Amino acid sequence: DAIHRVAENWIQENKIPEAIRRFLLRLPPRIAGTDEGQPLLRDGEEIVEGCIRIVKNMQDSTLCIQGPPGAGKTYTASHMIHALLADGKRVGITSNSHSAIMNVMRACFDEGGDRFPAIKAGGDENEPLYEQWEELQYVKNGSKAAADYEQGLIGGTAWLFANPLMEEKLDYLFVDEAGQVSIANLVGMSRATNNIVLIGDQMQLGQPTGGSHPGETGASLLEYLLGQHAVVPDDLCLLYTSDAA
Repeated sequence: DAIHRVAENWIQENKIPEAIRRFLLRLPPRIAGTDEGQPLLRDGEEIVEGCIRIVKNMQDSTLCIQGPPGAGKTYTASHMIHALLADGKRVGITSNSHSAIMNVMRACFDEGGDRFPAIKAGGDENEPLYEQWEELQYVKNGSKAAADYEQGLIGGTAWLFANPLMEEKLDYLFVDEAGQVSIANLVGMSRATNNIVLIGDQMQLGQPTGGSHPGETGASLLEYLLGQHAVVPDDLCLLYTSDAA
């Protein structure tokens, strides 16, 4: 239904959310103070500080952070999310699995994210993080979580962010393990947010899918962005190497 609403809006009004439009066209993110087509990181800029600067200056765009396991992507994402929450932004975290979502939320807690209200929709209600993080609420039902959410951080699968109750509620949506998330899921979630941050490993196996997917529609988010490139170009993406952390 959510994907249908996006397509219908395109057909009827020639409009779709700008962040997903730029993703589908593989356009660089619009960053205040940075010319399009230029590398996202400045010469000599430390990557965590650079990522915080970049994410805080995103303008209705999609940013990608890619790299192998253990390179520091989750650590960096938690710092970015903490900085956004400190600025009063509304931030969502999603992935294909509840364990991946909780991994990012746990990193946010470690970074000091427990000072902000948070909701986790679905998953294991016995997750130990709920005892540590007093402001983190477990809500089993996605529609209730969407209705209850007003500010701070919210985590859930595509079912949560595709819910019409989440429409235009977020400033940022972080997608973890984006190498396994499908384009269709991102389209369905796109109405919830102004900006999208993709985090993943370009070498990770894509999401298992069934049926026939014409053209590039069966690709994962990172496979799609890569196109014919070995890695996403530096004006589209921030690339983590194993020693970047």
